[in-house]
Amino acid sequence: MHLDPEPDKANPKKIKLMADLVCNCLTTAGERDSPMAVKIFIKRVVMEDKAKDLLPLFKRLRNLATDQPGYISGETLRRIDDRNEYLVISTWQSFDNWREWVVCPERIETQDEIDARLGEDTIYEIYQYG
Repeated sequence: MHLDPEPDKANPKKIKLMADLVCNCLTTAGERDSPMAVKIFIKRVVMEDKAKDLLPLFKRLRNLATDQPGYISGETLRRIDDRNEYLVISTWQSFDNWREWVVCPERIETQDEIDARLGEDTIYEIYQYG
């Protein structure tokens, strides 16, 4: 997949779909506008033969995220008993900060390329401090 260097040319339909998905996930829990920090858990299975191509894309996402308002930290963990499984934990000052990041056209384009190479959509689990 070709990445367009002009982020404003990202698919607006995809951006709206992602924004709606993100908004709905916390609206149902009644936590949508909470100012509390959130942690995003992203689990991916990356087969050894695809890792070399995907690692630069993961790094690109991390680099883009670090420049976003509200980004606190991120870490990538590799499962000990299944070396193909990775867990990314991203921490944001608020859900609204993460929501702005998730609809960023550059992030969507990079994420689309990752999903295409993995052959599946990425799943996000969103938690806040209880």
